[in-house]
Amino acid sequence: MRRLRDEPVLVLATRRLEGGLSAPLELERILGDERVQQLRVGPLSLGGVHELLVARLGLNASRSTLVRLQEFAGGNPFYSLEIGRELIARGGEPAPAEGLPVPGSVRGLVQARLARLSPVARTVLLAAAALARPTRAILSQLEEHADAGLDEAVAAGLVGLSNSERVRFAHSLFASVHTSRRRWPSAGACTLG
Repeated sequence: MRRLRDEPVLVLATRRLEGGLSAPLELERILGDERVQQLRVGPLSLGGVHELLVARLGLNASRSTLVRLQEFAGGNPFYSLEIGRELIARGGEPAPAEGLPVPGSVRGLVQARLARLSPVARTVLLAAAALARPTRAILSQLEEHADAGLDEAVAAGLVGLSNSERVRFAHSLFASVHTSRRRWPSAGACTLG
């Protein structure tokens, strides 16, 4: 990066700011402030959460549920989607006096989502999470019913397949939570082989 001067190269980098602090980026030190453009992305508004849930999940929640969901998720799009998926999985919105029927963390939501998969699908995802470049072919060598498990995980939106049949997790949390499966709810045994 230090050697770049006039080359038409763009770098897109993200980082989470803890407590709203704004420490200089390493790129600013390398390239100089004048060559780095920062864009602060804040939390989704209530309307943004509504649009996201309708567009991605087809969930048209009531205003009271949206308000609670937006406050609970803090405007985080991933967390909002996971809460929306949990509401759908549980059959709809809670009563106005009830709390949102979700665990207290994104990790808990992801664990619940993974626990709803079949043992074969969880086994395939565990193998995929452990591999540097998982493909359908490699996973099929590790697990007899890998294709069915992989298709289930794709249908659940947990992984995607590229043209080369390479398996990519939709979000890194799906891989990291899955590899720590001893802490998530048991829904059957998962063993490779």
